[in-house]
Amino acid sequence: MTVPLTFVSGGVGGKDGFCVQPTRSTAATTMARVMAVTIPAAVVFDASHPGESNGALMSSNEALERKSQMVDALHRFIASLTHFDDLDDILWDVANGAVAHLGLEDCVIYLLDEARTHLVQRAAYGPKNPRGREILAPIRIAVGQGIVGTVASSGKAELLPDVRHDPRYITDDQARLSELAVPILLRDEVIGVIDSEHSKVSFFTPEHEQLFNTIASVTAGRIGRLLLDEQLQDVQRLTSAIIDGAMDGIVTVDARGRVIAFNRAAENIFRCRADAVMLHTVRRLLPAFDATVPPVGTLELQAVRPDGSRFPIEASVSRVASKSGVLTTLIMRDISERLRAQREIQQLNQNLEARIVERTRELSEANATSERLLLNVLPAPIAERLKRGEVTIADTYDDVTVLFADLVGFTAWASTREPEQVVEVLGRVFTSFDALTAKHGLEKIKTIGDAYMVVAGLPTPMPRHREAMMALARELIAAVRDVGRAVGSPLEVRLGLHAGPVVAGVIGTRKFAYDLWGDTVNTASRLESHGVPGRVHVLESTVKALGSEFEFEPRGEIELRSVGRVSTWLL
Repeated sequence: MTVPLTFVSGGVGGKDGFCVQPTRSTAATTMARVMAVTIPAAVVFDASHPGESNGALMSSNEALERKSQMVDALHRFIASLTHFDDLDDILWDVANGAVAHLGLEDCVIYLLDEARTHLVQRAAYGPKNPRGREILAPIRIAVGQGIVGTVASSGKAELLPDVRHDPRYITDDQARLSELAVPILLRDEVIGVIDSEHSKVSFFTPEHEQLFNTIASVTAGRIGRLLLDEQLQDVQRLTSAIIDGAMDGIVTVDARGRVIAFNRAAENIFRCRADAVMLHTVRRLLPAFDATVPPVGTLELQAVRPDGSRFPIEASVSRVASKSGVLTTLIMRDISERLRAQREIQQLNQNLEARIVERTRELSEANATSERLLLNVLPAPIAERLKRGEVTIADTYDDVTVLFADLVGFTAWASTREPEQVVEVLGRVFTSFDALTAKHGLEKIKTIGDAYMVVAGLPTPMPRHREAMMALARELIAAVRDVGRAVGSPLEVRLGLHAGPVVAGVIGTRKFAYDLWGDTVNTASRLESHGVPGRVHVLESTVKALGSEFEFEPRGEIELRSVGRVSTWLL
């Protein structure tokens, strides 16, 4: 390969036979570009000026010799750099393989640390490198600090003819007078700095800067390839580890159907070592699989182990083109257990269907029972509202009738009886009360001990709720006396009744309760507690509302707590 060497002006070029023949085109191009800069036409002797002095000629020849040394150093550096696969080898080669041949006094190569906040000295030439790869008293420089730190921050080279006039100068091993620092740029990002100092003022020239920039560029390119190679190796190792550690078997076959990859999970599935099947046809393992035209996707196949045993597998098949042809990869798993489980599940499903039918019938019966229990606790319209999802149920009724009934002397009577007898008597009384309440279309609210509470006119309004409640009251008195005669104990009931507005609603979340609140409820309760056994105790307002349909007798004025003195009547 021949790369032409051209100049801005002058008579030297590739056509005249001056050429470079390195091993790589990129290296050759780089070096040719540097040679074009470092060997200007001015140093070439022109025979058309025979009067030129011998001193000028000697000076030109010396300059040409120095620049020739630079080219040689760069050529050796580029050629040697291709042989290094370690970062430190590359950096020390920059110091000892390139800089050492340029006639410089000192050079230090810095790289940024992992945090990218400080520059670390990684290689050196001159007094900083007394022996081997030793760096004398290495220092760290913060990015942005000193000349080297400024270059790392800006990404631009700094050429200082006299550092005595620059306050940024940092003395390392010894003070020097001129300095040249160029950034090492990898993909437009600073990764380090090449820094050189000299004891002479104005020692470094633009040619030095160009040469250092080239060295930095070549170095960055080699570091970039090294990092890329390391990343590729990491990816390869990671991929191999993932494949070997995969739970599924992974088998790759080439275009001829030969096995070229067989991971550990595949060894476990087929119960054989990879070397026993490598480069053998895949049909020894999968007789029905055609690698020349494999389907892409998921399929089920019969597989064969070396001992001849057969078993089912599920395989995900993919294809990828390569230089050697199409490669087919099967990611597979033994599905023997899964198919057995599917058969068992199918049998269980059949059994389950019969059980579901039976369970559905049982649930239907249980639901009906729950419905009945809910209706025993709540009025039917209120229960429906709860089932529809209403959270807060509270209603105001302007005119309803509330009745309290209490067994007279029952507590004293119960204290002399067995618990079973007490519960039996109460059960007979309240069962009768419940039946009579339902007969008249009224709503039982609750029982408290031996007391019974019922309301007329809600949740469904009732035009003649007072009359209905009065009729119920008469029958409750008779029912208690009937139970008393049946058990051989004289039983009486005391009743209080009042009509007016109430608030009704559902309270509780685990044990629902439908209850009433308001003065009407309190007044009915007070009338019951101040009543007479076997009689219905009411206020004058109730007597007037009922008219002549029921016969009452005045009881006179009494004091009711929270009500005051009032005139009351007895049915």
